[in-house]
Amino acid sequence: MPLSDPGTSHCKRFITIAKSEGRTGNDLFQTATILGLAYRYDLIPVIPSSYPLNKYFDLPNIVDLKKRKLSNNVFLHANEVAIYRNFSKRLKAESHNFTMVGCFQSWRYFNTERDIVQNALRLKSVHFHNAEKYMKIINPKGYKQVTIHIRRGDFSAPERLKRGYAVVDAKFVDKAKNILQQNTSDIVFYVVTNDKKWCEENLKNVHISPFDNPGDDLAIMALSDHVIVSAGTFGWWGAWLAGGTAVYYKEFPRSKSYIATLFNKYDYYPPDWIGIR
Repeated sequence: MPLSDPGTSHCKRFITIAKSEGRTGNDLFQTATILGLAYRYDLIPVIPSSYPLNKYFDLPNIVDLKKRKLSNNVFLHANEVAIYRNFSKRLKAESHNFTMVGCFQSWRYFNTERDIVQNALRLKSVHFHNAEKYMKIINPKGYKQVTIHIRRGDFSAPERLKRGYAVVDAKFVDKAKNILQQNTSDIVFYVVTNDKKWCEENLKNVHISPFDNPGDDLAIMALSDHVIVSAGTFGWWGAWLAGGTAVYYKEFPRSKSYIATLFNKYDYYPPDWIGIR
């Protein structure tokens, strides 16, 4: 369906994003949310042309909202960072256009529309090309492929740890690898990380991504059979895009911490994912 003018009062209603609330993982949650809600409630999703995710993805319905602003617009705000909020009554009953404000870190906004959303979230072909070329060199025999996401760096800072952020150790990685090796030992393990030095010093029998581009690392995860998630939204999205078994660190965020008050783990982690510590 062609995109109508969002600045006019046609019977079709539009839904868009107020602004980016972080980096790539948060942007993916926001985008998936408006795509899922649009399909569920017969809305037209609009992606601002200035949105950072456009750098890595070929997204639908790109519009310069500085030139073509939404009229008859209302703002719908998220609950805390990862607590689902049900907007069904407003999205069904109201004749407005909608702008979503917040992070919307919950699979519940789009999981029933998974196929639709996954088809719309298309990484640019250059990222798949780079990832495929690298993975074929590492895995010429075509073994199963698992990517391990390791988020350290900023999450390791004392003030972050005090607030409830968490980092995994090598024991967690070994335990997660063992779960995925129960049925076969013919697995190639890749690592995408913001701390390559720590991974080189602490992880064994893995291949650390040579890339520094988020699009290339996302493509490695998306092309994998399964994904191991440490902490943070980037690895979460790698697991969701891959669509296989996801093993995650269930101590993120830490219980009874400040960050934990912003999370409902049942809203954040899909029920079929495997949580371990």
